[in-house]
Amino acid sequence: MAQEERTCYYEDYEIGQEWESTGRTITETDNMSWVYLTGEWHPLHVDEVYARAHTPFRTRMPPGMMVAAIAIGIAGPLKITGGRGAVAFVEQTARYKQPVRIGDTIHVKIRLAEKKPTSNPKRGLIRFNALVLNQDGVVCQDNDWVFLVARHRAEEG
Repeated sequence: MAQEERTCYYEDYEIGQEWESTGRTITETDNMSWVYLTGEWHPLHVDEVYARAHTPFRTRMPPGMMVAAIAIGIAGPLKITGGRGAVAFVEQTARYKQPVRIGDTIHVKIRLAEKKPTSNPKRGLIRFNALVLNQDGVVCQDNDWVFLVARHRAEEG
């Protein structure tokens, strides 16, 4: 039997709500899959000799945008924008604080930071702050995700 999808409308969200994902280890396969998919062949990501000699990290590092994308993916099972309520993912801001390394296990702490109606009474915007933390609890990324969501009822004039 299929699990019923939870629907979240604009009115269901309250500023300050929090969620936390499970962990996910960043692998060599993740790194190389991203490089092949995007064509991001920078030596920082693919050349160990270069990375040791020319970077402060002293090893190859996975791309920050890959980590941001994985963060969105591991937040998915939380269903915080679930069902028919989510209309579109409209904006992402990623601030890189500390490197994520191959072998690190990351998880995401999410807080509803803002909500505001749009000019269309059937829709509203919600902004989440999503922190990506490594296995030591160090904040590696500080992201904002903005979603357009349906309103359960249009504001009456």
